[in-house]
Amino acid sequence: MGILDFIFGKGGNSGSGGQNFNGAAAANPYLSKIPGLGLEQYSPYINSGLGAAWLSKDSFDKMSQDPTAFLNNLMKGYNTSEGYNFEKEKLDKELAAGANAGGIAGTPADYLKRGEAVQGLLSKDMQQYLSNLLNINKAGLEGENSIANRGFEASQNLTDLIGGAYNQQGGLAYNNAVNQQNQYNQQQTQNSSNRNALFSSLAKALGIGAGAIFGGGFPGAVAGGKAASSIFG
Repeated sequence: MGILDFIFGKGGNSGSGGQNFNGAAAANPYLSKIPGLGLEQYSPYINSGLGAAWLSKDSFDKMSQDPTAFLNNLMKGYNTSEGYNFEKEKLDKELAAGANAGGIAGTPADYLKRGEAVQGLLSKDMQQYLSNLLNINKAGLEGENSIANRGFEASQNLTDLIGGAYNQQGGLAYNNAVNQQNQYNQQQTQNSSNRNALFSSLAKALGIGAGAIFGGGFPGAVAGGKAASSIFG
């Protein structure tokens, strides 16, 4: 670097030895891997949760928008249970024995009593069937909701993970910019100080040379010329 470059500050501003430590550049290759890794790990839970949420919503919509149709859909697969068939056969025998003993077998009163008893038995069996289905449906919805909640939690964790990585990258980039600006300011201050010192020395040297020329004759001029020559190399 020539003296004029030194005077006017054309040298590097990268700090000691011309080297800058770029923390953002060093860390970014690792931080950049975090979003992809997080997405790979959390995506199965997020996708499962989203699917479960749609299934739950569909079931809740059917229950709330048309409860009758929902119940009818559940009951369309109903068949009397083995328990009902057993109880009905037992009830028929008891009612027949009672009717015979009371002398009303085959009368309208006999058939009415039997019909009411069977209807009660059938209603109980249907209620049990519906209760079983509703319990199964409830367990299924609770399971789907649990999966949906885990998916939501996974999406939150992924958001926090990616946000944290971007926050670190932003912080490192900001700190690196501040450090570079500080280094540049320090270099400019140092260059300015060096220039001031050099100009002061140059002025003194030229002043001595001029004094020798006008006060001591030609030899002083030669000495002043040598001083200036040594400054400019």
